[in-house]
Amino acid sequence: MKKTKIAAAILAGVLAFTGVPNVAAPLTVSVSAASKLAAPTGIKATTTASTIKLSWKKVSGADAYRVYKYNPVTNKYTTYKSVTGTSCTVKQLSADTSYKFRVAALVKSGKGYAVQTKSAVQTVRTKLAAPSGLKATAGTSSVKLTWNKLTGADAYRVYKYNSSTKKYETYKNVSANSCTVSGLKAGTYQFRVAGLVESGKKYIAQTQSAVIKATVGSSSNASSAGSMPITFPAFGKSKTETISAMGIKTGMDFENIRPGADGYAGYKTINGVDTMVMLYFNENGKFFYGAAIIPKEAMTFTKAFSTLKSKLGENYVNMTSKGIEFYEWVNSSAKTGEFITGSGSSDAFVYGKISAKYAPANMGDGSGDLTSSIDDIRSLIG
Repeated sequence: MKKTKIAAAILAGVLAFTGVPNVAAPLTVSVSAASKLAAPTGIKATTTASTIKLSWKKVSGADAYRVYKYNPVTNKYTTYKSVTGTSCTVKQLSADTSYKFRVAALVKSGKGYAVQTKSAVQTVRTKLAAPSGLKATAGTSSVKLTWNKLTGADAYRVYKYNSSTKKYETYKNVSANSCTVSGLKAGTYQFRVAGLVESGKKYIAQTQSAVIKATVGSSSNASSAGSMPITFPAFGKSKTETISAMGIKTGMDFENIRPGADGYAGYKTINGVDTMVMLYFNENGKFFYGAAIIPKEAMTFTKAFSTLKSKLGENYVNMTSKGIEFYEWVNSSAKTGEFITGSGSSDAFVYGKISAKYAPANMGDGSGDLTSSIDDIRSLIG
């Protein structure tokens, strides 16, 4: 006999002995099934624009857990996934959208699981998508970043890569969809941008954009490398090979652009700036000279003039109403000419290299040939 039945029989005997009337037959007390495990607690959510990672504290006695996701169509919570650990990542979600979840512990029962107590509803919103259309325009000591407006964003955060910590660190929060990063030295920089959502007295950062790079020039290196990076192909290549190697989008030929040479002018995008590229070919159709005409965003007249004047002296640099004119070799032995010119309000930096091997024989120091060549280029930029 079970203990409960024995105890009931003894109780009935005691009651009968004490004269208590209407004592029924011996009582049988049934034991109820064990109570369910408690619901998971400490539920936290980590989000991206397309995923939500749920985590919770371990429930004593649980063999697994089940995550339920609310279906607004059926108005029911349906099983998303059963897991053995205390976390679950819900994927393929829409950006800036609210989702509801519940979590329950599971206990093994035969070949399956018995669902225990479900948690309270957890409402989680995914992050905004990353800003799109990110562009970078580099100057001599700054980079201007622009991007498309992001629906739902209260502000934006610009991140700049720190090569020492190897992390993207906050540079600045801005309300508009643009930001100028200033005080930069010559070199290549990396940036990312994210939307911000206001929460109380602080901002919550959303999804970061892809990395965008920008190379900053410097007036101090204008005499040796130009204000923006451009690499010309090897001298001696044919016109087709040279144009292809430069990655020029569109352009046109110029016959007899200078004695013994033909020219080709086209456009190439450098750091987001449309740049005119001049290519010169000798009478044998071999490439011997290249120049890049870069818009005023790359270098200011003041810095350019100061750099050239300090290096070469007033006899070699002249400031006119049309801009800065420089008509001499910088390095005659290397046959390298560098100059800055302009017309009206359109200031431009021109950087070129000439190969002595392929240049026409009359291309000499102070001969005036380079001067006429520059004049031809100037006529093209108005």
